[in-house]
Amino acid sequence: MYSSNITLNYQPAGAAKSTPNIVLPGVGPLLRKNSEGKGNPTAPGHEGVLISPEPSIVIKTKLLKVDNDGSSQSILNVFQASDVENSADFETKVFLNICHHELISMPSKRKTIDNETGKEVDGWHLPMSMGELRPCFDKSGNGSIVADCIMNPRVVKDMHVDSNHFHFVCDLVIQCATRKFSKPCFGGLELDKRYKVPKMKYAGYVDDKSGLPFDARMSQVKELKPVVAKQRVKGSGKSRPIIEEVDPAPVNQPIQPTQTASTPKPKTKPMSMPLLRIELFVENEGNNPVPLQDFLDRIAQHIPEGAMRNRISSPELKEIAQDNSSKLHPSQLLKVPLPYSFPPDVPPSTIIARCTNAAADGEVEASALLLILSSSNHSKTECVVPFPIDSHKTKCTFDAATKTLEIKMPLLSSLLNAESGPDPGTKQWGLANAFSRGDCNKEVDDAQDGFQSNNYLETSDAESVDEDARLPEDTFHSQDALSRHYLQQQQEEKTAKRDNHEQILASCDGQTEFIDIKDFQPGGVGSEIGLKRAEVGFEKSLHRTGGLAKIAFGLV
Repeated sequence: MYSSNITLNYQPAGAAKSTPNIVLPGVGPLLRKNSEGKGNPTAPGHEGVLISPEPSIVIKTKLLKVDNDGSSQSILNVFQASDVENSADFETKVFLNICHHELISMPSKRKTIDNETGKEVDGWHLPMSMGELRPCFDKSGNGSIVADCIMNPRVVKDMHVDSNHFHFVCDLVIQCATRKFSKPCFGGLELDKRYKVPKMKYAGYVDDKSGLPFDARMSQVKELKPVVAKQRVKGSGKSRPIIEEVDPAPVNQPIQPTQTASTPKPKTKPMSMPLLRIELFVENEGNNPVPLQDFLDRIAQHIPEGAMRNRISSPELKEIAQDNSSKLHPSQLLKVPLPYSFPPDVPPSTIIARCTNAAADGEVEASALLLILSSSNHSKTECVVPFPIDSHKTKCTFDAATKTLEIKMPLLSSLLNAESGPDPGTKQWGLANAFSRGDCNKEVDDAQDGFQSNNYLETSDAESVDEDARLPEDTFHSQDALSRHYLQQQQEEKTAKRDNHEQILASCDGQTEFIDIKDFQPGGVGSEIGLKRAEVGFEKSLHRTGGLAKIAFGLV
């Protein structure tokens, strides 16, 4: 145990009025309000909820003397040593704990008015709950004061990410503490804006039962348990919308008690509907359908590679819950499609999917490698198809007596040659098949142009093309005002160029020839031929005019 030299002098409330700079327990400007029953956290009519915040950051600063009038008594002097003659020279430590709790609102942007210019500017609204001052002890056992500032967890998370944001929030916390506690609470002293961030998450632990300050030298006492100080904040313990619609209740109906933050909300597990059981079969031409696993074991015998054989005979399956393990068939649990290199003697033609617990209102969605079934009594069930299918030729039949849904999915006709091209079902595969004539394996006549027959769509000779037909975009542009304006400008520019060209031709004689210089530059359309024609024309013009000049230049 240790001996404390803290001296507390209790005086009536009337005596405190003559000495406003001396703050005593129960009569201070912050605590007098509680003694009258207003704002008392323990009062019956006090609104709010008591929370235990999570500690995160500690700001360490001190009090600075601003009034040199000898009145240095403050709220801190009640907890400092009485043998210190001049307590104003004693460095008073102040700890501001930055904590977080989900009940504090998120920061937001708001429009504010600048006091200097009077204009509307964008401001940042940071909600925080600044607790009351309370005494504490530092690591040396000296008396200090501490206050908790609670924010939203998102703010504290952003502080650890950005250092500039960290110091900005720390400055706001010090400014908020200065404005709330003001000079009378500090006895003529003010809070130093310079601060340090010690390597600790919380300062000023209190005893769990008594709520008194906890000192590190008291850790040997087993009855004392240091905890974070609780704080009362505004709210009812749960988030509610600003405007909510409620049902009208009778006047004599008692009001139901609201749920507090300490009362855990019961978690209800959503009801999950069962999955559909799908069994896959493979059908060859002229043979009866066989189960998928039997077909895979058959084709695996013709594959010499060990890794490929194991992949086909023992495909990788999905992991399912234990309650659905007995309801689903193994053939519908494939993770990925299987390789489709079939032996010549076992060419498959159709994949059949049978669902024995289907409903009449079921829906079927089929793509190249995926089958999705759903109904009103079952959730969506996905089934990976082992080989690419032609979804456009898929047919479904439902037997109402046995409640069996059978889906026949023919394999792609170009499946055998798919390894040399794009993967079936992809956009590249669809583009390649769109330009083909439908059958990739059809032999092309040598007399025909193979490129043209395989890469162009067939057109009928009877179809006539109307060059003056009105296109849909022409109809749109004719009804749009801005488009009509642009079209009119383009037409006026074309008319002006045509008129200008006709005027130039009319002003020149018939022997003038207009050429484009770019055509005669290296790489132009008429660089050599055009120059030769120009030389011949120039010679003819010289002889016609009787000149004796000779051409002394040639092609460059």
